[in-house]
This record gives sequence, structure tokens and C-alpha cells, in this order.
Amino acid sequence: MSQAEYRTTTRFIEVAHAILEEQQPATIRQLHYQLVGLDEKTKREIGGFSNTQQDYRRVSRLVTKARKDGRIPWEWIVDRSRPNYEWQAWDNLAEYLQSTKDGYRKNYWADQNVYIEIWNEKDATTGSLYELLAEFGVVMRVGRGFQSSTRVREIGELFNRIAKPRIVVFYLGDFDSSGMDIERDLRARVEEHTFRTFEVRRVAIFADDIKKFNLPPQRVVRRPARRLIPQGARQTVRGARRVAAGRAAASRSQCGGVAD
Repeated sequence: MSQAEYRTTTRFIEVAHAILEEQQPATIRQLHYQLVGLDEKTKREIGGFSNTQQDYRRVSRLVTKARKDGRIPWEWIVDRSRPNYEWQAWDNLAEYLQSTKDGYRKNYWADQNVYIEIWNEKDATTGSLYELLAEFGVVMRVGRGFQSSTRVREIGELFNRIAKPRIVVFYLGDFDSSGMDIERDLRARVEEHTFRTFEVRRVAIFADDIKKFNLPPQRVVRRPARRLIPQGARQTVRGARRVAAGRAAASRSQCGGVAD
């Protein structure tokens, strides 16, 4: 590794540490977006950075390196894409009673005349919102794109059980045609499953937000048109793909893989 490469790597980890120190825990994707929004001077110091899969993998690789050598605490990065399924159990009744005492939290919304929840299109922003939502006890639903029919029906049935006169939903989504359509689609489908009226207020993202915070655009990957493969050649192509996939997996294993 050359001296110039070493300096940019060190600087990259320093910048990542500074971001995570203020916004942690965070996912690798959340950190990636923060790096995309850096000023041009800092981007040059870390060897350049843009909203690409190549730089996303670079974030994962260098942050993993920094976590292993102790420069970035392990707990500052979380992986929300792989949930755990666990069941609570206690060694004895006294331990259970103590956990019940520790877990008690007063519902400060009980006396309010409005029910509020957040609909968030992107899970990557969860880390930035978690502490605020936890402080005020507000529910947030992460869609990761269009919501499933099951989740939509669950929301509608929940709204039917709410006795409060008002239901207000704050929506966070992308400022593009897909983001707008996801918001419209979710609202329309929930309305099919509830007799209650509810407000949906978009709080982000707007055109002014893009200018004010220098938000990066989503890079569109243009793939070549699919070619028609003769019937007799398909089996050969599939075999070649399996070999290539096997070699790629072996290479990733040797390099340590990409960890979130």
C-alpha cells in the first residue's frame, strides 16, 4: 500500500469516526449517505466519494477494519436487516418481577386527544430518529418501499380500535416519483381497511431540503437490454453462471466479505 493510500484510508476512518460519534448507533448505509453529503474538500481528503455500490462496499470494508483494530467501537454500527427472534425467560419469579418494574413506562399519550405515528420509507434513517421517538414514545413504521398487504391491513385495524378523535401520520420519504407514489399508495390502501379518517403530513423530503442540506441524488444504474439466448445454449450459460458465482463467493471469503 502506498503512503498516499494510507493517508486517505486513515483520514477516511477519522471522518467516519466523527460522524458516528454524533450519530450512533448507525447502519453502514446510513453512514454511507452521510459521507456522500460531505463537502468536496473532505471528499478529496478521503480519496473521493460518491453514491455508488463501489463506495458503499468501501465504507463496509474500512469501517470493519477500524472496528477490528479498535478505532471505531463495535456498538456504533448496527445491522437492522437481519432480525433476531428471541423469547423472554427468567430464572425465577423475583427476576421476572424486577424486569417488570424496570420495564414500566407511563403512556404520556393516554390523555391526548390525538394519536400520532411515523411512516418512514427508509430504514437507513432509523438511527437518526430512534432517540427522539423513544423519548416521546411515538410509533414508527418502516416500509422499505411499498408496504405489504398484511401490514396495510394491520394498520387499518389498529386505526379502527383507536378511540381518539384524531389520527395524524407524519410521513418521511424520498423526493422522487417513486417516493411520492409509495406515500399515495400506502394511504389509499390503509383507507380500504379502516372506517376512520386520518391525516398524512409529509415532513421530509421536500425540494428545499435537497438544496438546504445538499442531499445527494439516487444514482440510477442503467442495465443493458436483455439478450435472447437460444434454447440449446441456456444450459451452458447456467453452468457458466454457477461457476462464476462459486468463484466470486470464494473470493469474498478470502477477502473477509462485506459486513454491515
